[in-house]
Amino acid sequence: MKRRVLFISHRGELGGGEISLLSLIIGLNNTGLIEPYIIIGEKEKLYEKICDAGFIPSVISMPPIKKLNIFSILKILFFVIINKIDIIHCNTTRSVFYSILASIYPPAKLIWHNRGTDKRGKFEYLLSFFAKKLIAISETVQEQLIDLKIPEKKICVVYNGIETSAYSGRYEDIEKAIEQKIIFKSDYAIGLIGRFTNEKNHLFAVEAANILINKKNIKNIKFIFVGCDNFGQSVLIDIRKKIKDYNLSAYFVFPGFIDDIVGYVNNEIDIMLIPSKREAFGRVVLESWLALTPVIAFDLEGLAELIDNNRNGMLLKANDTNGCCDKIIRFINEPELRKKLITNGWLKIKQFDISNVVTGVLNIYVEV
Repeated sequence: MKRRVLFISHRGELGGGEISLLSLIIGLNNTGLIEPYIIIGEKEKLYEKICDAGFIPSVISMPPIKKLNIFSILKILFFVIINKIDIIHCNTTRSVFYSILASIYPPAKLIWHNRGTDKRGKFEYLLSFFAKKLIAISETVQEQLIDLKIPEKKICVVYNGIETSAYSGRYEDIEKAIEQKIIFKSDYAIGLIGRFTNEKNHLFAVEAANILINKKNIKNIKFIFVGCDNFGQSVLIDIRKKIKDYNLSAYFVFPGFIDDIVGYVNNEIDIMLIPSKREAFGRVVLESWLALTPVIAFDLEGLAELIDNNRNGMLLKANDTNGCCDKIIRFINEPELRKKLITNGWLKIKQFDISNVVTGVLNIYVEV
């Protein structure tokens, strides 16, 4: 008998956590072992993506706790009762809070998918009492949960995944595809993918651009900032101002939100820069490996778990702009280095196929 699983996220915008959630739902549904139900808090981009995938999500507003909507809590409870939900799979802290009452109703069991490295405290600790299991997307997240005094036996690490087969089929000959990525070019594109929030640290990339272009006189480069500014507190105005102050507007491209990230990166970006101030996992690393694009990332948190330094990517001391510039110059001048990193990234990506995530989550469903 299929288990009825309700997936809940208070967010409606499409970030890495939401993309990973949707991939998981699709993968779990394809096993035929669950019957998925979905509630999201906003009718935004995520809603459209869920519908495109063949599901019909319900929308129940889940405003911040300071603006608590008790009716939303009751709506979720009634949804669980009416649909005889077995498992409530929460994708965000806020969705856990709004599901507390529903999780008390038998036979519903609450699972909390921890996808971020946000500051945690007593509130999160108290919420953990209502969860039968907490899924951590990296050992970094697991350590934070343990530091919060949550029992280790309640925590399972299941890394995020990506549909590798959907993209690997694009390359008829992988060796030729890699060679194509490292051929000499008249100019090189350095990419940064992520919403325009402070934590993604776009200003670091702007400072690096200033050194490369204005101080080292390297003119055959451009920076591509992919993402939207309607997810969290946007710093896009500050980014554009800094670029203008350095007289670098001609060297920056803002294509906006891109649906097919892997395809875009493969075609448009030569070097991926990930200067995030914090990353619980780093989905863009997987996307870059699939897109046959070498990665430079800060040596911290989930990024350091994924990347083997100087093997499938290069790790950089946080906020070391000069070190970053040196690595970019090496990438441009040393195609064999890029080839080595791309090849090893391609080999490692298989470990993160979505099928592994599905298996891990199904095992947790069995345990609860």
